[in-house]
Amino acid sequence: KTEDLLIYTTLDVDLQQAGQRAVTEGLGALEKKYRRLAEAAKEAPLQGALIMLEPETGAVRVLVGGRDYRRSQFNRVTQAHRQPGSLFKPFVYLAAFARRDMPHPVTPATMFEDAPITVAWDRKEAEQQWTPRNYDNNFRGRISARSALELSINIPTVRAALEAGLPAVLATARAAGIGSRLRPYPSIALGAFEISPIEIASAYAVFANGGVRIEPNAIVGVMTSEG
Repeated sequence: KTEDLLIYTTLDVDLQQAGQRAVTEGLGALEKKYRRLAEAAKEAPLQGALIMLEPETGAVRVLVGGRDYRRSQFNRVTQAHRQPGSLFKPFVYLAAFARRDMPHPVTPATMFEDAPITVAWDRKEAEQQWTPRNYDNNFRGRISARSALELSINIPTVRAALEAGLPAVLATARAAGIGSRLRPYPSIALGAFEISPIEIASAYAVFANGGVRIEPNAIVGVMTSEG
């Protein structure tokens, strides 16, 4: 029963309205620009999501779960799971920087080889191999961890993940608040496992909050009409 209840939320009404407009107008612009999206929209409109968190408190200021709630009640911020891709890379480097027990600790100045690499591992008694590539299919030779992260270069990131150890990368992501199922496969370095937008937003808030994890929250309180 929800009648006569006063529900107080952390949402900012003005920002929420601006966020809804940004999603609606942004998706509309994409459909106008790309013919294939316009064609697909005839069957089902292009969808998107937006979330804004306050890092210090975890307060949800904006939450747009889709283009139009009347047409779709699926909340893409909390229910949709997608591969984060390069958004996951900061957690790889964080895991590497945090390993102070290695003979040669990784720092932002550590040099990694941006050169072809094939990673092999055992899975269910059969060897698996994976050969990652950079988005532009180019190689830059030796590059610092700082530059590799700034430029979002894939292969040095994979090398950093292997240096830190895949269990450490998973543990770092978990500590930051990513609760979706992750597995210690090399491809995790490039965000191959699916997580929700609210998880990645919450995990990034840890960086903005000096390393302190705050659980996202949207409800301040609920009160009956009698107080």
